[in-house]
Amino acid sequence: MLIISVVWSEENEEVEAGEKVEAEKEEKEEEVGRRRVTSALQQNQLVAMMSVPSATVFARRGLSYLMSGQPELALRDAMQAQVCMPEWPTAFYLQALALSKLGMETDAQDMLNDGAAFEAKRQSGWHG
Repeated sequence: MLIISVVWSEENEEVEAGEKVEAEKEEKEEEVGRRRVTSALQQNQLVAMMSVPSATVFARRGLSYLMSGQPELALRDAMQAQVCMPEWPTAFYLQALALSKLGMETDAQDMLNDGAAFEAKRQSGWHG
């Protein structure tokens, strides 16, 4: 009985050690992801400060904010993108996503509809 208990304990220790290594690996991967998002945000902030306002810079930074769980900042940048390009559907879509993350579903749907309308207007102009 003692031998079975020792073998069982050793197997449990191996499983626990493997789980611990896996958990540490996941934590490291998450940290690398956080550092990448932070770096991207910092780079986009530098570009935004050094150049003429650009809708694409605001949209990319807004997407980074969404990915890092900061929908308020994402909404702000999406609105700035719309200021730069008032009829750019992507700015509306990004606002819709940020508003949805903030729980403002009605406003999100309105932005989505506005973006779709500008998209349709743009596509009819290209084909007509």
